[in-house]
Amino acid sequence: MFKHPAGKTGSFRWSAWLAISLCAVALLVVAALYIPAVRDFFGSGVTAAWVQAVGSIGAILASAALVMWKHKLDLEKEQASKAEDLRVMLESIKIEIEAIWDDLDALIADVIEASAALPQDWEFVYSEQAFPVYRTLAPRIAIISNARLRLQIVQTYSKANSWFLRMSLHNQLKRRADDLRLQLSVAGTKSDASFTELGDVLESPDILGVGISEYDALARELKRTNEKLSAGAKQIIKGVQAMREDVLKLKEYADEELQRLPVPVHPS
Repeated sequence: MFKHPAGKTGSFRWSAWLAISLCAVALLVVAALYIPAVRDFFGSGVTAAWVQAVGSIGAILASAALVMWKHKLDLEKEQASKAEDLRVMLESIKIEIEAIWDDLDALIADVIEASAALPQDWEFVYSEQAFPVYRTLAPRIAIISNARLRLQIVQTYSKANSWFLRMSLHNQLKRRADDLRLQLSVAGTKSDASFTELGDVLESPDILGVGISEYDALARELKRTNEKLSAGAKQIIKGVQAMREDVLKLKEYADEELQRLPVPVHPS
């Protein structure tokens, strides 16, 4: 049985009418057995025929009432099961998104603090297998009738996934920058540009880099990599506030939907 938020407990009206009808029939039977006037009334032939007809109609109505009562009971059980499934799904999503947000927020803060706010030194450590709850429940998100909540769930997870991709790209760029610095340390110093054949110029993906020393080429690539790191870092920091707002909205919408769902009442 489920109790609705307003405090009203679902009742089976057909079962009440059926109980009243059975009590009335029982009273008539008792009266016919123990009260002489009632026994004489039911003993006449015409009355007996009417009683039989009424009894048949009563039996038919009772059977119909039982069928309708069982059908109503099955519907309520089905609705209660769906409501409970939705409740578990929303609460699971809330727990996961809160955990993701807490981890990401702490991760960003720790990285910035540890690296003295230099994007070139940032490195993010996170799990590659993110969103296990969402990945499991994604095919069932469509059963959420609240369009605003459904859209917010998809949007929040989409932004979280985008955040992970940015951190992954940042880590790749950092490793490339570290590798370039190592190569620079062994490349020596700047030297005069070397002459290059025309064919090498045409085949080179970086025309401006043709004919310069190895040291200069590495320094130029490192500069571009650091610029990408700085730009990506700004996007990551900017995404923190946007992600915070989405998480708060998701929790708010989920709580509103949970309050509308019937509350399970477990027998004591």
